Amino acid sequence: MTGISRRNLLKGAAFSAAGVAALGLAGCAPQTEATKAEAGLAETGETAKHTWEVKPEPIAADQISQTVDTEVLVIGGGYSGSCCALSAAQNGAKTILVEKDAVLNGHGVGGTGAIASRALDDLGLKFDKSLEMERWVSTCGNRCRESLVGKWFRESERCMNWFLDMAEANGANCMVTVGSNSTVHPEIACYHFMSGGPIFEEHTMADFVEYMFEAEALKAGAEFVYEMPAVQLVQDEPGKVTGAICQNKSGEYVQYNASKGVVLATGDISYNDEYIDAFAPVANRVFTRLCSDQGNVGDGHNMAAWAGGAFQEGPWPTMMHPQAAAVFHGPFLFVNPDGKRFMNEAT
Repeated sequence: MTGISRRNLLKGAAFSAAGVAALGLAGCAPQTEATKAEAGLAETGETAKHTWEVKPEPIAADQISQTVDTEVLVIGGGYSGSCCALSAAQNGAKTILVEKDAVLNGHGVGGTGAIASRALDDLGLKFDKSLEMERWVSTCGNRCRESLVGKWFRESERCMNWFLDMAEANGANCMVTVGSNSTVHPEIACYHFMSGGPIFEEHTMADFVEYMFEAEALKAGAEFVYEMPAVQLVQDEPGKVTGAICQNKSGEYVQYNASKGVVLATGDISYNDEYIDAFAPVANRVFTRLCSDQGNVGDGHNMAAWAGGAFQEGPWPTMMHPQAAAVFHGPFLFVNPDGKRFMNEAT
């Protein structure tokens, strides 16, 4: 098993004191099933496996303190998870969302993009969908699944108009942000930024949309359960995922059975160095991580892999903000502590 290198230790210190504490805990915490398995491999001289490659033993039925039945189970209360729970509930499904934190985690910063909408119509903005999709695929190095990209281009107008109706009903207004006419990195004006209204005033720019989704989902009959992290997916004999086992604040296991499906919306892997080193090592070159909360540790990725899911081959795409939280940085040069330029400021 790989130990804590000087690079990893210094990187953790650069990110935060909490990062160093986490590294320390990793060294002195009781061994999990995964670490025991890795230790066993090391003793036999075999190559140690990653955490996601070592499936833990299923949690026994006699350890389950409560069983809850639903139709749709959404794991993760971020932008996509809360929106998914809302849509499922509005379409008549009995829906439960479980979130491991005590709050919803918003990283959408009040908006999202769309290739068309009534807000763009009001501004007289029209875009060539085939050209923009070609640019999208090119930017992805042709590694994206074009069927999904095409679905976004077909559906984004309908979804954005749905979003606009909801935002305005909650007192929020939309501002379409300006794109770029650069010949190198052209970018259309398609980001719909929402702000205003009572929910916006109660929360922050970063998370108010998630709480708006929750408020509407509760009206539609959905249930949101906090401090209930999922630890294992439940599978039937052929291997189909039929639910998840979560753990409440008291340490008791609660099994959620979902007759119509389980949605994993557990975020990225930005606070898991094992994943970053394996799939996105370029992220080690930045001095900060995008999200202030440290809950995105790849636990959903682990559960998916243990259930038989396959990962896209690396390197994985990244969303890095090397300039950290600079509200205004203008046309300035970015340098590191050694006075050396380290990024393309056009990003």
